[in-house]
Amino acid sequence: MSITGMLETPGGTIDVEAYLNEDSSMTVKFSLTTPEGRVVKGKFSISSDDGSGEGEIIDSDGNTYRVVLRADGTYEICDSSGRCSS
Repeated sequence: MSITGMLETPGGTIDVEAYLNEDSSMTVKFSLTTPEGRVVKGKFSISSDDGSGEGEIIDSDGNTYRVVLRADGTYEICDSSGRCSS
C-alpha cells in the first residue's frame, strides 16, 4: 500500500511518497523544491513497533546528512564528517 501527494507551501513544493514494507515498517520519501529551484531530498524508514527510524537528507548542494528518529520524539542529525546535533 502506498500514498503519494504534493503540497504547495510558501517555502516550496513538497512531493511525498510513503509505503508499507513487508515487515510492517514504513518508508517515506520526499522532495522539496524551493521557489528558487533548489531541491532537498530525503528518505526515512520508520519502525512499526515504536515509531523510531533512520534515514538521510541530501541538500541542494549535494551534502548528505544521516538522521536518527527516536521513539521519544527526539532526533539526531549528523553530517558526512560525523558532526552531530540533536
